[in-house]
Amino acid sequence: MFNINYLNYSSAAVLLLLILSMLIRGMTRGRQNKLFLGIMVMNFVAAVLDSLSVIADNAHGSHGLMIFLHCAYLFIHVAMTPMFMFYIISLTDTMFRLRQNKVYMYMHLVPLGYIAVLLLTTPFTESTFFYNDKDQYVHGPLFVTLYGALAFYVVYIFWYIARYRKTLSKMQVTIITVIFITEVLAEVWQFFSHDLRVATFMYTMGIMLISISIHRPEEFMDPVTGLERYGKYVADMKRAFINHKPCDIIMMNISNYVSVHTILGYERVGELLRQIAEELVHICQAHGTEASLYYVENGCFRIVVDPDGDNIKPAADEIARRMKESFDLNGMEISLVTYVCIVHCPDDVDDYLTLDAFGSDFHKKLPFTGNVSYASEILEKKHYDIMQEMDEIIENALANHNFMVYYQPIYSVNEERFTSAEALLRLKDEKHGFISPELFIPVAEKNGAIHKIGTFVLEEVCRYIASKEFKECGLEYIEVNLSVAQCMQSGLARNVLEIINRYGVDTKCINLEITETATSFAQNVLMENLKILSEAGIYFSLDDYGTGYSNMQRIVTLPLKIIKLDKTFTDYENNPKMLIILENTVRMIKDMKLEIVAEGLETKEMVEKYSSMKVDFIQGYYFSRPLPETDFTAFLMTNLKK
Repeated sequence: MFNINYLNYSSAAVLLLLILSMLIRGMTRGRQNKLFLGIMVMNFVAAVLDSLSVIADNAHGSHGLMIFLHCAYLFIHVAMTPMFMFYIISLTDTMFRLRQNKVYMYMHLVPLGYIAVLLLTTPFTESTFFYNDKDQYVHGPLFVTLYGALAFYVVYIFWYIARYRKTLSKMQVTIITVIFITEVLAEVWQFFSHDLRVATFMYTMGIMLISISIHRPEEFMDPVTGLERYGKYVADMKRAFINHKPCDIIMMNISNYVSVHTILGYERVGELLRQIAEELVHICQAHGTEASLYYVENGCFRIVVDPDGDNIKPAADEIARRMKESFDLNGMEISLVTYVCIVHCPDDVDDYLTLDAFGSDFHKKLPFTGNVSYASEILEKKHYDIMQEMDEIIENALANHNFMVYYQPIYSVNEERFTSAEALLRLKDEKHGFISPELFIPVAEKNGAIHKIGTFVLEEVCRYIASKEFKECGLEYIEVNLSVAQCMQSGLARNVLEIINRYGVDTKCINLEITETATSFAQNVLMENLKILSEAGIYFSLDDYGTGYSNMQRIVTLPLKIIKLDKTFTDYENNPKMLIILENTVRMIKDMKLEIVAEGLETKEMVEKYSSMKVDFIQGYYFSRPLPETDFTAFLMTNLKK
């Protein structure tokens, strides 16, 4: 009999190590961690009780003690399976369905309640087990019903996995299936061979397998903040949308995080993030908000809670209030510019792609007040609705020629006429109509379609330049934008020159625009492309000057001909300091012998002001909006006749 207990001793030792490991690493936050820890504790107690019951039986001790130990062991052993059931329900993130239907939830506990009553009455009825005249442990007439309860839960688990298999990975489904098939075999073995206690040991092996392959909280925990990582947030929210699970999200974005990170450095900004994470945890606990907290990188936090009445708003208000205060970092007072927003899913957002897009830039759409905002008040519903279809929209646009090139004329101050134009991409979808480039360009860069789109634009421009209409309208060149992804493409120069040569276009008729953002990526690749294209006679413009870090070294290093001032400079009427910056910027660029295009001019006063500062070119709605090719040509011809 003592050899039998070795399996229980081994189980207890392994489980104790696993429990201590989770406690030491602080992996106790969140419903899944708590359930898994509860499973390990229950199985540890079961192993101890089973060991003690074997020892008591061997010693022929008090019948009362032996009956108590066996009853306690049997109850916990049976309760392990429904505990696993709730853990699997948690893995599928469908616990909310049980909470929505209390009767349905309590029905899950009926078999366990029956077992509890059965074991409580066993000392009097001997229905489950009893001791014969020889002090031997014997199964009672209703002992088999214990296995009936286990069978109910096992069958339910398999049914649940089959129903919600889309919320689980193939590995999770396989491992859980193997564990419970093995456990069923162990239970059958133990039923027919009572002296060989293998069931608890097999449960322990299953827990170890889950711990190694499925439940690895350290892989999903951010080592700096102690909160869950971005990858876990993505997986959890995608699963929530699959399950149509209602939830509320408190989004918190620190808009000056990049500046703070630059000033503090990696180690001290990590300490700041830890302070923020601790504050968020404390606030949620103080307001009784059961939440999953995530750090999704770059100063962005997410707090996901099940809808719980008024709890989320007070918690969000408290977070916003605390973030207005400074943080003490080794005597240094750190002030953060923090935006807090409440999102109700699925009422505000009903898919992950839209949620991610909204979360990445909602703070850019708002003036800073420090107060809590609401997604329902910010969302441009049409724009965010189409995000979930954007990949398909882009694919259809390329296949069905839904992309179009528009042209916006650029006025030469010195020559007092239109001498160039900027080619601008437009997308008109059959379902959604015109879609802003701000929506489809980032998606195209992510899925790689931007290269096909860039080729389409350049070919359209070259075709137009090679046409009779272009030669008659008096333009010298057309500006074509290059995206960040294109600038990082090693074969860019070769592709551009191949298209230009195919249409027989003079390289001086093409001016390629690159943004300040693009100049910060893939410097070696970018410089090589620019060198080849510049030697071929193509000119370059730096677009959106003033929106990035305006690195002077890059400006003097790149083979630029034109600097395009961003339209933010036009705000000098509301901010007199902007006029000082503008005048000195124009003077500096002119001293470097570079030409200047002023973008976004809409009034006569603006045109006169920039003209007086000796900018070379003016582009904006004052002269014309971007126009389709035919309308653009007609516009130029009309102005030539004046």
